[in-house]
Amino acid sequence: MRIEDIAAAQVLLHEQLKTDWAKLLNGLALGSCPALSQILRPLEPEYYWSADETEWATDIMFKSVEALEELFPSFVHHAMRVCDSSSVMKYLGRRNLAGAALMRLSATIEDAMKVYGSSTV
Repeated sequence: MRIEDIAAAQVLLHEQLKTDWAKLLNGLALGSCPALSQILRPLEPEYYWSADETEWATDIMFKSVEALEELFPSFVHHAMRVCDSSSVMKYLGRRNLAGAALMRLSATIEDAMKVYGSSTV
């Protein structure tokens, strides 16, 4: 992804920390069903907002694709040396109680077989 104005992007990111998320989300909820407060009167229920997944990230930016491409093999080599599959799965939030990586196959397995006549092979 390219960011043309890094300073402006940083301002937007800092604004997220100042946002009153409950107020913003309550406004969106009210907008989606404006009659709800009248329907529930005299009750005045409040929403409890939570996030299923959140992230506080430290991202690294490169000045060019070439600069990243030069370092990328080293990154891959390092990752292969220090990360095993269970730590990758833990990072991705997929770990069972025993600590082993989970494996789920949800794809449909199909097979096709071509049949030839005895004189065609």
